[in-house]
Amino acid sequence: MNEQRKKPTVLFVCERNAGRSQMAEGFLNAMYGDRFRAYSAGISPATVSPLTVKVMKEAGVDISHQASKSLEIFRDKHFSRIVVLCDKECIIPDLPASDIPAISKHFPDPKSWQGDEDEILNGFRIVRNGIRKWVRQYFGSSGK
Repeated sequence: MNEQRKKPTVLFVCERNAGRSQMAEGFLNAMYGDRFRAYSAGISPATVSPLTVKVMKEAGVDISHQASKSLEIFRDKHFSRIVVLCDKECIIPDLPASDIPAISKHFPDPKSWQGDEDEILNGFRIVRNGIRKWVRQYFGSSGK
């Protein structure tokens, strides 16, 4: 437990905390949970998308226990770093405190994909794969 408190903490933030930030939280905890503790939140939280849970399970990461959370519950907390996940440039006011300035990483909103069920599911997979690759690059070998 004492070891857990010493890990750098990372907060992933997006609009609804239903897709991108849930994926990032799941990947960071699954791949580098020995070095980091990830959380996620949204400005206007919504239910975690069942398609997010499905594509993460396909990738070997079970996020079925994760829930959408409001950024408000983290206002008084301090994080090692904060990552804002948007499909384009976005500014989220009043982020919690962090050791370094928040960074923005752009990924399409998986909910924006249109078409039949297979096309929409493929859109979620594209976003998932991009987030997994970025988490590996940013948090992986460098041990940031």
